[in-house]
Amino acid sequence: MARVKVVIIGGGSYNWTPTIVRDLCLQEDLEGELVLEDIDPEPLKLTEPLAKRISESAGGNFKVSATTDQTEALTGADFVILTISTGRLATMYHDLEIPRKYGLHQPVGDTVGPGGISRGLRNIPVVVEIAREMERVCPNAWFINYTNPMTTLTRSIYKYTSIKAIGLCHELFGVRRTIARTLEVPEEELDLKVAGVNHFIWILSCMHNGEDMLKKLVEAEERGRIKGPVDDDSLVNKTAMLDKNRAKIEMLKIFGALPAEGDRHLVEFVPYFLTERANQAANYGVSMTYISDREKGYADKKASIERQLSGEEEIHMKASREAVSKLVSALANHKFNTIDIVNLPNSGQIANLPMGAVVETLGIIGPHEATPLCVGNLPPAIQAMCNLHVQNQEMIVEAAMTGDRKLVLQALYNDPQVKEFDFIPQMLDELLEANKEYLPAFFGK
Repeated sequence: MARVKVVIIGGGSYNWTPTIVRDLCLQEDLEGELVLEDIDPEPLKLTEPLAKRISESAGGNFKVSATTDQTEALTGADFVILTISTGRLATMYHDLEIPRKYGLHQPVGDTVGPGGISRGLRNIPVVVEIAREMERVCPNAWFINYTNPMTTLTRSIYKYTSIKAIGLCHELFGVRRTIARTLEVPEEELDLKVAGVNHFIWILSCMHNGEDMLKKLVEAEERGRIKGPVDDDSLVNKTAMLDKNRAKIEMLKIFGALPAEGDRHLVEFVPYFLTERANQAANYGVSMTYISDREKGYADKKASIERQLSGEEEIHMKASREAVSKLVSALANHKFNTIDIVNLPNSGQIANLPMGAVVETLGIIGPHEATPLCVGNLPPAIQAMCNLHVQNQEMIVEAAMTGDRKLVLQALYNDPQVKEFDFIPQMLDELLEANKEYLPAFFGK
């Protein structure tokens, strides 16, 4: 059993902290210290006692504490897990609503498009400073990133510091489950070849007992269209699952590979769906997430924690599908323990994307490193789409650290969501001004 110090930066997260703490405490080959760090002490008043209760329920292998002192938290850490949102929902409101004024509707707005760029500009300097602090007080620790924009944040750590970092995302799990349920095969028996950039990865092949599941998925979708309404509940469920993935299945038919993220993310990476003709992707079953939706989710998570602490609700002790606890176990116990989806610098795993760019593929975790599985070349059309975002993300990282407005403007004009020329400089000025408090590089602070 490995003894480790794990720090959660953003430990006041009502969404992530309970899940990560529970998974770590249920990992039988881990013990040690678990520190929740947050710049705001208020949410820690709920997440710390819940984390302690979870640890006790799991056998007490982790001693839990909380602090607002980042240096104190990081000193001597073995693993640092990031779950922050600089400026929280107040700033994300501007990420969504300012572009909406100009006709740019974003279902999520946290990865690409004007919202993703704005969020990246806020988060990148903060994340780099955390990594620089790690260089001083825990230089050998692993930095595990769950925060969006995943790619630009992970890339900034590698570009500006010497810290080892891995980005984790769960989008593939949901798509893999949809394939398995639709085609009635065991999920764990699917053999996938996956590659791309975060929230724009592609299942290049999906096999089960020698059968091509991507081909069968297209056939299932086409049968569903012909069949229409049916009485069989299982067929109704399959039709509903396919309807929620219409954009990715349409792209599968054209490109021969299946986008492996929710359609709400997918449509933000390409120019076809967020258009007036497509009713801002509503014609493909995609809906917008408004700040009111996120506020409700935040309030619901907080209320659930309060109920668990008061005894009105049972403490949740079922492990999630997140990879972080297995990853920590594999690295800490020096063993090959898991193959999972990881965001790492391109060292050749995707041969026709730039070296050093952060890309997402399956990887082997442990015993001392995370090793991406080689995919080879992306098909030309998919490579062209991914490379656009790789180049854009590189510009965003540099702009966030230097305050170069022209570079941000170029990234916006390059983004597939931007389809008109004239209003972009004005929209950028409004986004920067709305985020002024969090953009010292742009405003000389």
